[in-house]
Amino acid sequence: MKKRLISLLVALCMAVTLLPVSALTAWAEDPPKSGKCGATGDNVTWQLTENTYDSSTYTLTISGSGAMEDYLMSSNQPWCSFRKQITSVVISPGVTSIGNLAFTRSCNIIHVDIADSVVSIGEQAFSDCSRLTDITVPQSVTYIDANAFDSCTNLSSITLSTNNITSIRPYTFSGCSELSSIVIPDGVTSIQLGAFSNCTKLTSITIPDSVTTIDPWAFKNCSSLTSITIPSSVTSIGSNVFTGCTSLNDIRYSGTSESVISALSGYVPTLVTFNYGDKVPEAERMITVSVKTGETLTAPTTLPTVSGYKFKGWLTKDDEPYDFTGAPTGRFTLYANWEKIPDPKP
Repeated sequence: MKKRLISLLVALCMAVTLLPVSALTAWAEDPPKSGKCGATGDNVTWQLTENTYDSSTYTLTISGSGAMEDYLMSSNQPWCSFRKQITSVVISPGVTSIGNLAFTRSCNIIHVDIADSVVSIGEQAFSDCSRLTDITVPQSVTYIDANAFDSCTNLSSITLSTNNITSIRPYTFSGCSELSSIVIPDGVTSIQLGAFSNCTKLTSITIPDSVTTIDPWAFKNCSSLTSITIPSSVTSIGSNVFTGCTSLNDIRYSGTSESVISALSGYVPTLVTFNYGDKVPEAERMITVSVKTGETLTAPTTLPTVSGYKFKGWLTKDDEPYDFTGAPTGRFTLYANWEKIPDPKP
């Protein structure tokens, strides 16, 4: 009897080893498609819903009240087993934060909807979401952590609807190689380390006059950037800010910080100061334009209004009209020529 039992067990083991892998995995429990993902437990939950247009893909909905959990590794995401099948993410009203690494490496996410209850987006929250094409950050957001959208290589449109963030954190948009333009919202005071580095298609960036600091490598390797205007509020620029910006030939700075002007000269060595003269308020009196060697100089297109005077062009230090057709060299100042408008005849 004992020998027969042993024989049956051996036969059963042999039969199991001959079963196809699909049969064995059928016995295993399927990974869950819903659960908890809150910072304090069940305050926030997640749910996968099959997409009607393709039942093999999912929309991931985050619901509840309060903050999401922060993850130390992407493999800790409770939906990790389905990561490659998630095409949309919905952050529902009531959720206040998107956790660190929450959706990183979700390489097939195309659409993200963030409710206006969210106040913070965690570190690397959407990094390496390589199919994500656009994102709108709502007005409610006050903080976007480092690398939040790093290496989103198809991200071509970013709308920062919020005026409540004070900094663009390190490498937030680094490697967004399809991004062509960005408007930094009012209220931001610093553009930090590598924030827009390797955005190789970036051609236009608007910097508000709330910014005071631009850190090292902020625009490193933005090889399509041809011109940039830096407001007078900027008093500090770090090293290598424009390293690798091989198309950059025009930098305009309306401030007077010698350290900023000196830093800019390392990228475009010809420095021309446009001086509007003492008829203009001191804060608006001068614009410094840095021009790459061999490039032509373009005068400012916006002119201040001086009551009783008409602008007649730009003069050299010798009171001669400046010829803008040639390539400037060195460092010099051009002076606004204001002609008094005759008083009307009685």
